[in-house]
Amino acid sequence: FSHIFDTSVGMTGVAELAEVDGPFVKIRLKGRFWHERSLVLARLGNYLKERIPEILEVDIEDEKQLDDSPENF
Repeated sequence: FSHIFDTSVGMTGVAELAEVDGPFVKIRLKGRFWHERSLVLARLGNYLKERIPEILEVDIEDEKQLDDSPENF
């Protein structure tokens, strides 16, 4: 699935589709983001659900990816 978003969506990090299982989607976050990662995930969820109404849930691949600590970049 590779990279599905770019800077036109307002992100400087990388968001990837990690898994799609029917209406359930898991996102992988890498790098630095302008906003808190939890906010990035929420916005991605809204973005995907608006464009693909069949999606019921968008979640993070690994909870550690929501840690905004600099050592995680």
